[in-house]
Amino acid sequence: MDRLYQLLQNRIEGAVSTPDEFHPALLTNFGNLFQWAPRFVVSPASARDVVATVAFAREHNLTISTR
Repeated sequence: MDRLYQLLQNRIEGAVSTPDEFHPALLTNFGNLFQWAPRFVVSPASARDVVATVAFAREHNLTISTR
């Protein structure tokens, strides 16, 4: 398991998914321009979750993409 998974999950009320849980629709992008799998997919439950996720990404030097 990714060492950051539990740290992130503990900070938010929403769900954090890992690659083994991804639905194929999560791996597509507009125009299928990029081929990659994200480290996590966060499904925030509130605006507070969004703020916490952005702060977490900054602290751990992670890139964020919205969908």
